[in-house]
Amino acid sequence: MSQPKVWFITGSTRGIGAEIVTAALAAGDHVVATGRNRDQIAATFKEHSERLLPVELDVSEEPGFTRTEFLESSSLRYGTRQIAGYEETSARLRSHYASYNGQQSGDPAKLAGVLLTLANSDNPPMRFASGSDAFEGMTSKLAGVQQELHDYQKLSASIDRAGA
Repeated sequence: MSQPKVWFITGSTRGIGAEIVTAALAAGDHVVATGRNRDQIAATFKEHSERLLPVELDVSEEPGFTRTEFLESSSLRYGTRQIAGYEETSARLRSHYASYNGQQSGDPAKLAGVLLTLANSDNPPMRFASGSDAFEGMTSKLAGVQQELHDYQKLSASIDRAGA
């Protein structure tokens, strides 16, 4: 049997973080679980206290469009200063995020399971698109980058030394 892994997980009290902690502990791994409230982490996962190290740590993370509380007012904070010329863009983004809240397609429990699968893989990927929306966004971006590279292929090669 392989040695248990040690996970360092931020945002462990809810959402994706809590699901990853749950999945890692269920797999028999050890977890350093961080969040804003150490006592809440310890209480939430008390049945696994021998493999859990709760640590108080306040960080911001961006899980993407997985159905968590990320877009809730308790998690998402907007700046109070307005930048001249960007008011309309800012309002449009806030409205978009508000309408998307609770509609995200990603399931945090499934993501936690997939992350454990990847962590236990013999050849894990360097990049992973978590969800169909992320996959579509990444493939679209890659297609654009590939086209741009081809558009400037001759210019790129023009810097080669003669005879190289």
